[in-house]
Amino acid sequence: MRIASMLLAAAMVLTALPSIASADDFPFKEAGQLTWEGDIASRMIDGIDRFLLRKTESSQASPRRWRPDRSSPEALAASVRTAREELAHLLGVRDDRVPFSDLPLVATAGQSAKVGESERVAIYR
Repeated sequence: MRIASMLLAAAMVLTALPSIASADDFPFKEAGQLTWEGDIASRMIDGIDRFLLRKTESSQASPRRWRPDRSSPEALAASVRTAREELAHLLGVRDDRVPFSDLPLVATAGQSAKVGESERVAIYR
């Protein structure tokens, strides 16, 4: 999430720069104006690459945060529950699943829900 936030902040700053008329209008005075020459996008990508490589190296050097208990299926499920919850949160899977019994078919009086068929499969709208 931090990387996405950093990229969003960088994009917002780069988007705002052309609309700034003078140094007095600059919204981030403590940061200073961007005075890079050349291909700014490549410099940004290089910086992101260095950041990600450092993070990858530090994650590989640190000890594993959890060790699954493989003594039984129940113990395994309990031992990975926290990691699964953290992963779901990072992926944005925060809402409960919506239960359903079946998928709806879209058909009208003049048109069938079936839109295609072969020997092995039928396709419905």
